[in-house]
Amino acid sequence: MAAIRKVEDLSKDPNFVGYYDKEEAHKWDLEDMRETGYDEGVRKKSIEIAQAMLKKNIDHKTISECTGLSMEEIKNL
Repeated sequence: MAAIRKVEDLSKDPNFVGYYDKEEAHKWDLEDMRETGYDEGVRKKSIEIAQAMLKKNIDHKTISECTGLSMEEIKNL
């Protein structure tokens, strides 16, 4: 019962609740940064692969299908 009362008391404490909210928001921010970094890394690798495929004279349509890059992006490489 003492633990339940402590949790109830803490849930009413604006400093504790605010701290939890800040920690939760920080956790989500870190997750977003990881995903963004991952997406940027995948895009960079797709560009590198497309450039290698262009050097081997592979057609743009095939490069687009394999890398997910648009035809316009491939033309600009």
